[in-house]
Amino acid sequence: MPGRLLVIGLDRYLMRACDRIGIDAVVVCSHKSWDAGSALAPDSVEVLRAESQRAPEAILGRLARAGLHRFDGVVTTDEQAVVAAHLVGQALGIANADPAS
Repeated sequence: MPGRLLVIGLDRYLMRACDRIGIDAVVVCSHKSWDAGSALAPDSVEVLRAESQRAPEAILGRLARAGLHRFDGVVTTDEQAVVAAHLVGQALGIANADPAS
């Protein structure tokens, strides 16, 4: 059974893939990204808006306010959010790749 995936940033193809194969995905994106309307999330994907999708403290704060803290993985396709994804993964106890690699 697929686990819960934390996705940082809106990526329509990644959200569709999660929906198609049944991955429980939670997306954290910035208000700016959401308001641009460039990607619509499937109903099966929970979307949380944060002040920034590139700041670990904004992401972790938004997850805490939503009561979400257990994930099996974290991923981003936003190259400017790679370090944030790594730090969020560390804070949540998720083993993930070092952004320097």
